[in-house]
Amino acid sequence: MMMKADQEPGNNTVETGSTSKPGHSEGERSSSPSGLKGMRLWTLLSLTALAGSALAQRDPYAEIALAARGSLSNPRVILDVGGSVQMGDQTPKQLRQRIYIQGLNTIVDAYVNDVRQLLIVADGKKVWRYDPVKKEYTFLDQPGSNQLDQVEAMRPVFGIAAAWARTDMQRPLRLLALSSRWLLDPHVDFADRNIRLSTRVDMENNDWRGSEINFYMTEDGSLDHFTIQERLAMPDGKVKQTNFVGTFVYPPKFDFPFTFVPPKDAKPAADLPIRIG
Repeated sequence: MMMKADQEPGNNTVETGSTSKPGHSEGERSSSPSGLKGMRLWTLLSLTALAGSALAQRDPYAEIALAARGSLSNPRVILDVGGSVQMGDQTPKQLRQRIYIQGLNTIVDAYVNDVRQLLIVADGKKVWRYDPVKKEYTFLDQPGSNQLDQVEAMRPVFGIAAAWARTDMQRPLRLLALSSRWLLDPHVDFADRNIRLSTRVDMENNDWRGSEINFYMTEDGSLDHFTIQERLAMPDGKVKQTNFVGTFVYPPKFDFPFTFVPPKDAKPAADLPIRIG
């Protein structure tokens, strides 16, 4: 049995010591109270500076990549992304993208308003792209298959998939390629199992502009889910509002193969590999 272009994998998967004090010299014992207070204050400031320095040295992108690597080290992974994009006062578009991963295989299944827009299948030898709207398909030889590290082997595959995906759905694929540098010079907040990247600027009437992205980790350090919220001012004066949630699921098995068969009425898009590769 092979994956056909009109099949949806989601229908067959799991849903989503001592207590004595140190010795002191006689001079130290006779120190005045004010001197002792000064020493304590200096010690406190030193410890605070050290703590601040350690925090400043934390690299959010490295920590997010490490968590993504932990997720991708699982035998099977589903990244289920859903949300909306609204331009000005237009009706929001509902976007959904499910990414299924097993070893050197992946399926990327993307929908807009419940209509499939893109199907990408990496079968271990080739990376296939099918456009159901234009009824066109293409493929590339799958890179990285000679890598011993499975996660590293899949990074270029997700890079290709991100290049093929629509703009609003590229970031989840870039995350799987271990890249989360999506914002220019964001403010970074660290919390318990959470990293927040933000360029948000508050305005009047509870309005704001910018981006807020949160990554949440599991107890073992893998990715649990992420959220993307944006209110971006466009050149034409409209505001583009984006809201996405991406959830990681680790199912025990998949009930479908990672293969692709072009539909009989589909035609090759021979120029696509030249543009991408």
